[in-house]
Amino acid sequence: MCDFGREGGILKIINIIGAAIVLLANIYVSFNHSLELFRLGGFSGELAYAGVIGAELHCPNCNRRLFDFDLQGVMLLRIKCPKCNQMVDLSLKMGGAKSGYKTNK
Repeated sequence: MCDFGREGGILKIINIIGAAIVLLANIYVSFNHSLELFRLGGFSGELAYAGVIGAELHCPNCNRRLFDFDLQGVMLLRIKCPKCNQMVDLSLKMGGAKSGYKTNK
């Protein structure tokens, strides 16, 4: 029989590399699928990419997704989760970019 080292070291390496390849392939397919959905929804160029990123970002403190924000939720989120202020600002800027409104910040 072949000796692959202590406790199958080479097999562990092959397993880790294979798992990393599958993970990267899944991320690639998921990102492109979401991108196409945003493009079909009428977003183009940078706004489609911003939409995909916004759909995937979440607050590390309260684990709420940026995509789930609504107007009432944005105001309540500033009170309930102070660490989400940057996420709220990003959400409002993305909405302003879609409508063409320019902010002073």
